[in-house]
Amino acid sequence: MQLFNMCKDKYSNFTSYCSTTWLVHKEKFAKAWTNHVMHFGTTTSNRAEGAHASLKKMLRDCKGDLATSWDASHSLTCNRHTEILASFERSIHRIDHIFMFPFYTNIRGFVSNKCLQLIDDEHIRMKSYGGCDCLLRETHGLPCGCELAGHRSTTLLSINSICY
Repeated sequence: MQLFNMCKDKYSNFTSYCSTTWLVHKEKFAKAWTNHVMHFGTTTSNRAEGAHASLKKMLRDCKGDLATSWDASHSLTCNRHTEILASFERSIHRIDHIFMFPFYTNIRGFVSNKCLQLIDDEHIRMKSYGGCDCLLRETHGLPCGCELAGHRSTTLLSINSICY
């Protein structure tokens, strides 16, 4: 804010542009706001853009009718859904060795390896640095450091049901 105020007089066009074009949307791209929303680590639109590109490739041109468009869209969605389910099943049934400790007994096999890894990282971070910003709870629905501290294991009750 200090830098902005210092530039206000000398670069008034620039600061005016920033104020009216970008700063009105700051909540959409600033971590100070996005880290208080459950987004499961998705902070870019790359996946949506990739899906859009795949759909455009399947449609080939803009001259198809609604039925053709629906078939292409439906086929793409079903295939992607099947891939995601298969990936999740593999992740649940192929447990990494580091998650065989008693701390993970109650959640192992119910959540993905990615969830286990995020919880493990948070648990280690909490042991090393102390202090908790509850970021993992807010952005992923997983237990944060202050919830994990001092516990011998974690439970499914500490994980948002949308995660499993």
